[in-house]
Amino acid sequence: MARQLSNEAKNSLFSINANAEVWLVLLSLRGSTGVFNVVNNNEDIESNGTTYYAYPFDIALPPDSLQKQPTVSLRIDNVDQSLTDWIRREFDPPTVELKIVLASDPDKVEISLDFLKLVNANWDAFTITGTLQVDDVFNAAFPSVGQTYTPPQFPGLF
Repeated sequence: MARQLSNEAKNSLFSINANAEVWLVLLSLRGSTGVFNVVNNNEDIESNGTTYYAYPFDIALPPDSLQKQPTVSLRIDNVDQSLTDWIRREFDPPTVELKIVLASDPDKVEISLDFLKLVNANWDAFTITGTLQVDDVFNAAFPSVGQTYTPPQFPGLF
């Protein structure tokens, strides 16, 4: 499925001028102990009323494909150990929202991925790495874990 981009974004992509536009990635990690909002920039950015703090990280976006579920590779610099401590406190994998914006208009989201979870997180003194992927709905238990179809619970089936 093709992504719909604004005219400014398209002009930036097809421009031969290297200084045409700056693309920023806004990353929100949400867990039971709070939210961690960062931007891959050298200064903080406000987008749609939310402040994203400057923090160095790299991502590798998935290709536009309907054949397989998207996975995103994430590498974050482990600058001050606060993110490592935050990840350690989380029991379940944090949910992740990625927004890609132009620096000239940070309120206009060009690309958004808001259905990801941080899995396989590893860290050392310098970097945190992980994979962002969608829930595997095809292999999930149904109706849910611990439930079964029984006559008292589902009398219409029997």
